Amino acid sequence: MSSVLQSPTLPMLAVIEERFKAMEARIKKLEEENAEIRTDLLETKEFLALSLKRNTQLENAIFEHNDEGEIIKDLEETPVLKAVISTEKPIEEIKDIDPIIANTTLTKKASALTEYLEKKTKANWSGKIVLENQDIYTFFKEIIQEDLRWPERMKGYRGAKKSIIERAQELFPNKVEVVRNKSGNKITGLALKPSVKRTDTNAC
Repeated sequence: MSSVLQSPTLPMLAVIEERFKAMEARIKKLEEENAEIRTDLLETKEFLALSLKRNTQLENAIFEHNDEGEIIKDLEETPVLKAVISTEKPIEEIKDIDPIIANTTLTKKASALTEYLEKKTKANWSGKIVLENQDIYTFFKEIIQEDLRWPERMKGYRGAKKSIIERAQELFPNKVEVVRNKSGNKITGLALKPSVKRTDTNAC
């Protein structure tokens, strides 16, 4: 009696196809993992090569070498230094107690702007005493003393304005506050804090 090879049934074909797809997915995943490992390996090799190069540069700069490029050692097998490195602590620079130097141009401009805000600026419709962008530009182009004025064709108005306003807040934190736009990412002006009493009567 001869045996006859039977054709696979539909359910069997479905199982085989499902297994084939699973094997394909597994192979693809292994290929991706292999690519990541290769990338990590290359990065590690590059980092190691850079570290070795820097180490060699340091050795060349610090230690004495012979004609063959080898580090010279003393009788105790210690590498010989090119120069004696001092172990004494460097003398620290004496810093001013007040980090804000009073005679800098930036500080003079910030002080002048704060004084103008406090003594000469009228309250706006909401009762707030504030200098906005255009007011600040006008002050530094026309009102402040001549040696501190901005030139007509000066570049970088925004950066200069921001630096001056920030310095004013550093100098007079109890008097003034920075004004920002609604999103809070841009400085638009300088305002007098509501608690500060005005020193003149002509501004209101």
